[in-house]
Amino acid sequence: MTSSPRTCVLAIIITYNGKQWLDLCLGSLAGSSTPVDIAVVDNASQDGTQAVLRSKYADAITHLHCLQDNVGFGRAHNHVFAQPYVAQYDYILLLNQDAAVAPEALQYLLTSASLPNVGIVSPLHYGDADGAKLDVNFEDYYVSRAVERAGLPEYIREVSFVNAAVWLIPTAVVGALGGFNPLFSHYGEDTNFVHRMLALDKRVLVDRRARAYHLRKQIPRSEQSLTADKVYIMALVHLANVNVTWRESVTGALRYIMRKVRGAVNAGNYQLAFRLSTVVPKLIGQLSRARRSRNVRLPPGTCTEVTR
Repeated sequence: MTSSPRTCVLAIIITYNGKQWLDLCLGSLAGSSTPVDIAVVDNASQDGTQAVLRSKYADAITHLHCLQDNVGFGRAHNHVFAQPYVAQYDYILLLNQDAAVAPEALQYLLTSASLPNVGIVSPLHYGDADGAKLDVNFEDYYVSRAVERAGLPEYIREVSFVNAAVWLIPTAVVGALGGFNPLFSHYGEDTNFVHRMLALDKRVLVDRRARAYHLRKQIPRSEQSLTADKVYIMALVHLANVNVTWRESVTGALRYIMRKVRGAVNAGNYQLAFRLSTVVPKLIGQLSRARRSRNVRLPPGTCTEVTR
């Protein structure tokens, strides 16, 4: 008996109280014209997600990891990256629990992933199931950062960043970086991953032929609230950016915070200005840890093992 060809793509989905999205997300992979194996990490859901994964989707999921604690986006992915089975795959697809891919999306992404120096290939992210309008945050990244490069196919755009809702990554690139930086528990880890990847002269591409659907609540950028937590995360991103010197990263982080504080003051929102100013001492408390994390490739043991 001859064995069937191995699947070259491993899709990783991190779930947390995501029962409502499972049909959409896992169903889109089942309908993909390119077959994939699926690894799911559940971050200690409390809504019955784990039970549904173990029953309804038992045959669809190749590797299921149910954790005892919510360890966040990056560390949950690192848990899969550390598994021996990952080595058999050529590519890794990161797919949000509230996202889905069109049937032909992976076929297009794999073609583009063979272009020189590719680190990440992303489809267009739509914010509705009909594909009528781009996801609001993706549109901001794409419209302001997409560049048409000579030598690339006309359907490819190069960008400096795209959020990790749908990423196709060569497994070798994940190995070269060592996974996500655990300095970031939730949000910011994808930006840091891209910064470290760019330091290896890898490119972030968007394949305009490929479609995905990120069905989170669509809030216009002008209506998205500014919080101290958001400012803290972006300041950490500045600190951990390996593409600038440590002095430049510290200066950039502090300038970023003070720019946001001044904006709140100028808008007459003094309560917000005060809350944003409290980010400074919090950030100072992370200086040593952030400096140690400034590695293109995370050293062995950086990504702490998580509980099952």
